[in-house]
Amino acid sequence: MFRVILLVVLALVPLLSHTQETLFSRLVNEVWPHYPGSTLERQNNVHISQPIYQEYNMLRNSSKRNALPPYILPRNFEPMRLWIEVPDDELACTEVGQEINGITCQEKDILPANLRVFIVEYMVPIYKKLIANIISVHRVEGNLLLDRNFYNMVGSTCVFPMVNIPDDMFFGSGKENSDYYLLLIMRPDHNEYVLASAAPCQYGIYRGPMFGRPLAGIINLTPGNLRSIETKLEMEHHLRIFFHEIMHALGFTYSSYEFFHDRNGRIYGDILFESFERGHIIKYMDMPSVRDWIRWHFNCSTLPGPELEDYGGRFSHWEERIFYNEIMTPVTDEMRPVLSGLTLAFLDDTGWYLSNKSVAETLSFGFNEGCDFATKHCNHNSWKKHICQHTGRQECTLDHERIGFCDAINYSEEVIPTYYLFIPGNKTYGGSNEYADYCPRVSGSIVCEHGPINTVIGLSGQGSQCLQTSSNGNFDAECFKIVCLEDSLTIVTQAQNIDCSSGFGDLVEGYFVYCPHNATLPFCPVDYTYIIPPSENSGNIQICFNMTTIILMITIYLLF
Repeated sequence: MFRVILLVVLALVPLLSHTQETLFSRLVNEVWPHYPGSTLERQNNVHISQPIYQEYNMLRNSSKRNALPPYILPRNFEPMRLWIEVPDDELACTEVGQEINGITCQEKDILPANLRVFIVEYMVPIYKKLIANIISVHRVEGNLLLDRNFYNMVGSTCVFPMVNIPDDMFFGSGKENSDYYLLLIMRPDHNEYVLASAAPCQYGIYRGPMFGRPLAGIINLTPGNLRSIETKLEMEHHLRIFFHEIMHALGFTYSSYEFFHDRNGRIYGDILFESFERGHIIKYMDMPSVRDWIRWHFNCSTLPGPELEDYGGRFSHWEERIFYNEIMTPVTDEMRPVLSGLTLAFLDDTGWYLSNKSVAETLSFGFNEGCDFATKHCNHNSWKKHICQHTGRQECTLDHERIGFCDAINYSEEVIPTYYLFIPGNKTYGGSNEYADYCPRVSGSIVCEHGPINTVIGLSGQGSQCLQTSSNGNFDAECFKIVCLEDSLTIVTQAQNIDCSSGFGDLVEGYFVYCPHNATLPFCPVDYTYIIPPSENSGNIQICFNMTTIILMITIYLLF
């Protein structure tokens, strides 16, 4: 009944434009005028002095997780204050051929001086503003100080990666007006495909609102990733990567799960639910807010929680197969990483953070697809709108922001495990991404709004999105301007306009341009609010997800 009423309400809202500013794009617009350019040639005392090891060890013992009396948490959450340090790093590359930590430095591994200045002077304030806009905490009273003998620390060194934290953080005055101490380094990674990495260095250890919360951590941004920024879109992508990494440093990591607690301060215990499905063991995250969110998202009331990625990363990401371009999946594809209500719900479930639901973005992948989509492999019938099967064919990404190509390939060897087979008995055919369980998908490469890629009939630039076309029996994809009116959608081509209010499409200069099946909702956004009923384990706080866009919210039936 709720869903039917929702559709009626949305139908009455005027739809004018499909382009809507996000928090990420707004912050990029602030800093972009100061960017050196693509060529790069242009020029409060909370002192954790002595751990309460008895209490800490009690919590590490799973049989005694609930032995401590609950601590009633105060409700005074305030925007999180980051202190970001960019140290002179002896393990950073400074010249070609230099040998550092088993890596031979190449030109792409060296961060130009003017880009480093830009990071320190302009991006660091943006990083701080980003987190303050999204995450609130119980603030540190006085100055933030750390302990040298607790978690991932050897003396003053954070073990992974090896970075020294200044002595002032242990024996001096620490950092004022700070709730978290972040070291930002820029080194090449042994794996050239890694864009960034992160880890927490220390947790709070006294009982209270900060117990178990990471207080310090490290993020490494690879110079090759930073050097590749040439457009505002790439700058926004970088900002989303930073947010992904700081989520790990703030506790989205396997070693932090044992400290998560409800709003009354009671430790959940083991939050990972193990199940044997699709021929192998998988793990779900069993916490109230994330469980409610994914049951709503997939329209499946029996899901135990969101599935975690089982390929690398020690269950520290959402499962790539079903969450695709959510910001906390392990692979940042060419599709825009989306900060959905799922990751915001995770922050709330930790017990340490309160997230700003108004910044939530729409995750279209898998929306309303049901239990089979969420639990079965992608060769199931419920997946047919979300996969591709024509190797190399040009198609639109699911969000219609990009023209992409089907990544289905024929491997030269039988590399695909039996439980990931897309075609029964065939271990050589599937998608290129093992994190996605070898499911073939459209990988985006050309951004319609960031042309110029105008063709015989296509138009790129502001207000442009991808649509399917065909000519002489060959299917293709093109960018077109989209104009949203109150009750219709119009496609603007080089030659003519196509009214999609009642038509299937039209022939333009020998090309047939297909209208979306649902003429307005997938392409023209309106504000949408989703309210999660309070869980019995989440106190009396009502959690609202204010989606910034309804694009693809009522899941698009892809054109084929």
